[in-house]
Amino acid sequence: MRVLHWYPNLQTGGAVANTVAALANAEADLGIEVAIASAKSGDQALYGPVSVSERVRLLTWQPSWTLKKMTWAFHGISGRTITEFRELNPTVIHVHAEFNIDNLQVPRIFDCPILLSPHGAFDPIGLQKGLRWAKRFYLTLADRILYKKISLFHALSPSEQKNILALVPDSYIYCVPNGTLFDESRRPNGSEIGNSKKYETLNLVFVGRLDTYTKGLDILIQAFAGASKELGDRAIRLTLVGPDWNGSVLKLSRLAADLGVTDKVTFTGAIPQTSVADVIERADIYIQLSRHDAFPAGVAQALVAGIPTIASSHVGTTSYAEVAALPYLRVVSNDVEDAKNAIVDFAGRIHVLRELADRHHSAAVEFFSWRRIARMHIREYQSLGKTAL
Repeated sequence: MRVLHWYPNLQTGGAVANTVAALANAEADLGIEVAIASAKSGDQALYGPVSVSERVRLLTWQPSWTLKKMTWAFHGISGRTITEFRELNPTVIHVHAEFNIDNLQVPRIFDCPILLSPHGAFDPIGLQKGLRWAKRFYLTLADRILYKKISLFHALSPSEQKNILALVPDSYIYCVPNGTLFDESRRPNGSEIGNSKKYETLNLVFVGRLDTYTKGLDILIQAFAGASKELGDRAIRLTLVGPDWNGSVLKLSRLAADLGVTDKVTFTGAIPQTSVADVIERADIYIQLSRHDAFPAGVAQALVAGIPTIASSHVGTTSYAEVAALPYLRVVSNDVEDAKNAIVDFAGRIHVLRELADRHHSAAVEFFSWRRIARMHIREYQSLGKTAL
């Protein structure tokens, strides 16, 4: 079996790029031939360089031309490059992330089954923001050119499965999560600290791009300020880790100042990808109050590390029954009061929550294992391809 992952924006980095690489690496570890197709880019990679295994073939092409509008890009592909792609003779093509105009070229280049992972692009809240007219136009084109050629859609969560069906009725969909972005063999620090930690200062952490609206960071700052007031003398801090997005840091800093918690909120900016796991594992509570988020890596990493976690119901990860059942996870609405109450509750039960996390995090380790996830994808590839392992 020969699998080609199609993600032309791989070299620009970001969450999707890292998950595509992680999936490809895990599939290659299981012994199948794997390649990733990506356009060359001179831009600095968001979150740092993408780590692709030596066992994964990287097919990069120099665009013959490029059209860009904000975060949208359309890359020209030369006839020579198309010939090289076809010579790979893939069994299946796994296309990643929608509202990517380059995806429309896949059906004309390849004659094999195509799978599509939208990576949250079909979320109804997300569809209503940004260039709405462009998204509507793209969906009209994609329905004619691409979606009718898709053999299988991949949903990252049960909630995304519903979103796909709403836009592409009668489509065939399989549901498989993403894993974490870090070494699964790391021993969570919850089992090392346990009840020996005094929690003199309660450290809350969020990791991701600092996109105020999408990540619900205004809700987070307000909930944190309310919890800080209610907890009184209890020392509590909030650290937001990630690159600024459209001036969000300035807006959030002003909000923190207005609420009187400037001295309790820290913005680290972007940090090396290799340091993110350490930051999450040192947290007392991980919190993610996104208004829409298909599968944030920070939530998965925190659960695997045994960190008590608060997440909004709009985080796709929480729509898995296996995840929602974890006793050290609390799912909240996007309401400031609900989130504030969750923080106060966790602050009062932090020792109990860490004990629960230590006993139950092994279920999260297995659920978010890239090896398990890769096997599930490979079974779907095999159901479409003519070649079995």
